[in-house]
Amino acid sequence: IIYASNSLERIAGFNATDVIGKDLCDYIYKEDVQIIEHIFAESLENPSVEYFAEARAIGRRENIEIGYFEFVFYNQLYTPGIEGVILTLRNVTERKIAETALRENEEMLQQIIDNSPTVVYLKDINGNYMLVNQKFIELSNLSKDKILGRNNYDIFPEEIAAKMTENDLDVINSGISKRYEEDIHVNGRLHTYLSIRFPLFDKNNKVYSICSISTDISTRKKMEKQLRISQKKAEAASKLKSEFLANVSHELRTPLNALINFSRAIAEEIVGELNEEQKDLAQRL
Repeated sequence: IIYASNSLERIAGFNATDVIGKDLCDYIYKEDVQIIEHIFAESLENPSVEYFAEARAIGRRENIEIGYFEFVFYNQLYTPGIEGVILTLRNVTERKIAETALRENEEMLQQIIDNSPTVVYLKDINGNYMLVNQKFIELSNLSKDKILGRNNYDIFPEEIAAKMTENDLDVINSGISKRYEEDIHVNGRLHTYLSIRFPLFDKNNKVYSICSISTDISTRKKMEKQLRISQKKAEAASKLKSEFLANVSHELRTPLNALINFSRAIAEEIVGELNEEQKDLAQRL
């Protein structure tokens, strides 16, 4: 290092005069030294071309012993009056910490949804998949890199994709959570899913994506169908029984009515006079 501006103290916490004559790699985190050496070598071979790299370096701003810095190398060795490699430095520690926290949260969320028994996915308002869980991967029979960034028509048959897209737009336009039953072929078999779709809003209260949680209800639908068939069979059997009993009752009543009327006629001696024994028998009938 042959020159350093006074802003170095603000960026990294070092006085500019303290680094003059020192090797740049003395200030680079040992595991990242190779990154800086490689970029520096590239810049030496290609004058007047900027090379960017991010690496950890020793810094003392806000008591951060190891900070993240963006390095920009610009070879000016053949420029009169400069004859060196210009290095600009920017402290990006806060951004890297935020990125790390975001990545950890995303990984945690992915693990949570991957262990869900339901199908979970997130799309942008253009219908492109932004996030899917393991169940969705199994459903589509595609790898994650062939799902993310693609839409329904890239993954499902046209008829199914059209229905799913229609439901997506319904939620986006209404701005409320809704439920749908969706039929999807899985390994050659038709499955029915109960999908709960809901919109996600940005800070301006505008829908920027939609999420869906879909539960396979194929077994329940099959049981409901079997129950309806059983109920129809039971109703048909009950109707046949009623008709049978009505017919039997009619067949029994017809001869009995004739017998009763005839016994009354005998008892009333319409057909002729009766002795005491005959009257007794007629009354018993």
